[in-house]
Amino acid sequence: VLHRIVGIKDGSFICRGDNQIIDEYPVKNESIIGIVTDYTKNGVFKSVESFSQKLYSRFWVNTVLFRKIKRKFFVFGHNIKKKFKGN
Repeated sequence: VLHRIVGIKDGSFICRGDNQIIDEYPVKNESIIGIVTDYTKNGVFKSVESFSQKLYSRFWVNTVLFRKIKRKFFVFGHNIKKKFKGN
């Protein structure tokens, strides 16, 4: 499982997966077994140190509130749809 470290609190890490809206805490140092420095996606090499990847990471980490609100609206809309369909 790969998560981003989004903060540090009381000597432990706060982590969050890209498709998650809930932080995992506390994550102790001994629980971390590796650090991603680069990867390949669709045959294209990407470094986490590149400007575009740093920008994407900051955007993704800092939009968690928006993603939480979006998910609530999606669930609400899905529930309304189910009521009208009778499922």
